[in-house]
Amino acid sequence: LTLSLQFFAQEKIVVLINSNGTFIETYEKQKTDYSEYTIQSQSKRLGPAASKSLKEGLSTALKWIDLNKVHKKSFEKEICRFKAMDKEAWEMMGFQNSFASEMSMLFIGNNDGTFILRIGNTIMVNSYFGNFLTFKDESRLKKFLGMLNGNSPDKEIDDIFKR
Repeated sequence: LTLSLQFFAQEKIVVLINSNGTFIETYEKQKTDYSEYTIQSQSKRLGPAASKSLKEGLSTALKWIDLNKVHKKSFEKEICRFKAMDKEAWEMMGFQNSFASEMSMLFIGNNDGTFILRIGNTIMVNSYFGNFLTFKDESRLKKFLGMLNGNSPDKEIDDIFKR
């Protein structure tokens, strides 16, 4: 199952779920003087336990979004951690704990009720280089969670093409 979604922080996210795990690829838009094109920026493989942690963390983030709309607090709080491996390294050698990165999901609540959710390398989740995924929009976050659960980001597609 391969699904893709257009995003704010990353131009596009592709999710592939198969018997080998969950694969998440991010793409960014690049511009030159002559053209504009999209390139793959990162590709990660998550095993079953990491995929479960990611889904549970996203569900928690959705609850916190609703809470912060009401309470409007400014804060940063880690939701969860999980291991992910670069897809290319996983394809060459399978899962090797020494080559897996510890990823963190960081929720940043703002006092106006908005939020930022960052998922990235635990050591550098707040930096550009450590960031893997960023969400600032609740509907996009819900679509991403839906993709991880095997749904299309477009409900009409799921309604037409049922399993």
